[in-house]
Amino acid sequence: MKLDRKDRFIISNQLKILEALYPEEASSYAIQRTAFEEGYESHYDWALEHISEKTLTEDETGEVVDTLDMYSAIRRSVSQLSDKTGLNDFMIRFRGYDGNDPKEVQMLGYARYFVVELERFQDILDGQEKHFDFNSHMQIRDVYKRMLKEWQAIPSGIQTGQRHNLTKEQIIKILDASTHPENREKK
Repeated sequence: MKLDRKDRFIISNQLKILEALYPEEASSYAIQRTAFEEGYESHYDWALEHISEKTLTEDETGEVVDTLDMYSAIRRSVSQLSDKTGLNDFMIRFRGYDGNDPKEVQMLGYARYFVVELERFQDILDGQEKHFDFNSHMQIRDVYKRMLKEWQAIPSGIQTGQRHNLTKEQIIKILDASTHPENREKK
């Protein structure tokens, strides 16, 4: 990585601040600071090893938030239904994302961050197993995309039959979208 003197100066000053703020880690920050001050390019990455090179785009984080919002709406709507025949807790449970897929593992991390750290969509955690880790253990993003397509086709709002106050028929239609398209055509 190439940095000009100004960038190295800024990073050096930030590391000095961290040294003062976190005395128990000061020696580590001092070593990193020396690398930037002296221009040891091969060591710049050492200071950045905890910073992910991969990013999630605004669209991808939006997709995760929309998926969480959809599951939240489904769960809330199901809880208000008097007739829950044909709907079970497993069907309406957010499963997370695949921890083995390069893109889905980032989405898994973002979903966990959004729900746990930012404390949004806390109802997603209701009824989850004790050790829920947001890992679906299978690729699921395409399933969510099909479900989102159905959910987003419903007008937004909180009136009955709208996106955040679904009818049983709407819920079933969204959940049916989770099956492969070729399976839906056979029904």
